[in-house]
Amino acid sequence: PPAVPAIVKGPYLQVGTQSSMVVRWQTTVATDSKVMYGTNAASLSSVATNSVSSVTHTVQLSGLSPYTKYYYNIGSSTLITQGDTNNYFLTSPIPGTPGKYRFWMVGDCGNASSNQVNCKNQYKIYNGNAITNGMLLSGDNAYSSGTDAEFNAEFFGIYQNDVLKNMPLWPAPGNHDYNNGASTATTVPYFNHFTTPKNGEAG
Repeated sequence: PPAVPAIVKGPYLQVGTQSSMVVRWQTTVATDSKVMYGTNAASLSSVATNSVSSVTHTVQLSGLSPYTKYYYNIGSSTLITQGDTNNYFLTSPIPGTPGKYRFWMVGDCGNASSNQVNCKNQYKIYNGNAITNGMLLSGDNAYSSGTDAEFNAEFFGIYQNDVLKNMPLWPAPGNHDYNNGASTATTVPYFNHFTTPKNGEAG
């Protein structure tokens, strides 16, 4: 029988706007990509797909309502790889809408230390059941050289099972993500892992 894909990275949320969200994940086996989503966790009635077979999955959900909570799962055209009630996101409000919005900002986070885990757990305790509108990275996300293995162990391995499932992620690279400062090229792994706005599509 064909191998069943296991998750390496994700799922995680990118380029969140008032009407769209990008869902990304990586698997051990190449498949096409499918995201089922909806405002009711028990009835994910909308579907977005990417027919390209790959281990790196990027699917954009569009036509969403502003400042609305959506649930989702991830997988392929033949199976659901992952999905539970912790898989959700809140779309952005219409720009200029007054309100209280919560962001969690971390820097120099990717070192797989007890401090990193404790910081995450303390934020979750402080935050309780409140929704976080975004997670902001100020750089140095994977020590010490930003390799793919370091991202897996020191970033995704720490955050993907909880906070990355429901906080839209806005990343920035630091010197350690650029091969510990030895490179400034966009060929370093950081640029393969994240989708960011390129034409002001997020406002």
